[in-house]
Amino acid sequence: MLFREGKFKSHSGLELDYKIECDGLSEFDLSTLASIISDNLTYGKIIGIPTGGERLANILRKFNHPMLEENPNTILLVDDVMTTGASMEEYKDIFSSSYEVKGVVIFDRSEDGLDWVTPIFKVNLR
Repeated sequence: MLFREGKFKSHSGLELDYKIECDGLSEFDLSTLASIISDNLTYGKIIGIPTGGERLANILRKFNHPMLEENPNTILLVDDVMTTGASMEEYKDIFSSSYEVKGVVIFDRSEDGLDWVTPIFKVNLR
């Protein structure tokens, strides 16, 4: 099940009316998303945000990205769902002094998003 209705608390402590449960995505689903990412973004290294982004990051690493050698100093931060962007910002702060940092998420349910993070799907009906 990918979507669950009800009251949930997000990783960042927000009260949510529904949950996007990316564990419901199959390996085939994630491989398709990894292909979309690989075809549209350039990067050198891939870092999965624990714990939701690690599964997608592991699959994305299997793709032989044509720009890897040309972008060794670019890190792609990967997560499944971005609600506030706090985890993405936290990891960006860790790597930004040594690398150019880009981000990608499967679902962005934040109000404003982050200009350096590319969402595959934007979910915000406020």
